[in-house]
Amino acid sequence: MSSIFQVLAYLASKGVMHRDLNPENVLIDPEGDCKVIDYGLVNYLNLPTFMENSCETPGYTAPEVFLYNKKNPSTAYSEKCDVFSAGCILFEM
Repeated sequence: MSSIFQVLAYLASKGVMHRDLNPENVLIDPEGDCKVIDYGLVNYLNLPTFMENSCETPGYTAPEVFLYNKKNPSTAYSEKCDVFSAGCILFEM
């Protein structure tokens, strides 16, 4: 799990959100380290349009993504949703 959290920390430091973190997007190498893959839905946090479409895997999506309302800016979500997804993966393991 530390490998996954290191990837998420790096992405957050660059202002990026993975938006589709789930077990299918995590590979384990022979040394036991996790590699996060499938960056097709990644988006920059400073783009106001990135939240207009929900694209995460439903079972690993943070509740605030479902509650987002583009007419109400206070419902915006952030890269913290990726941490929620990682927590779901940890729970499942």
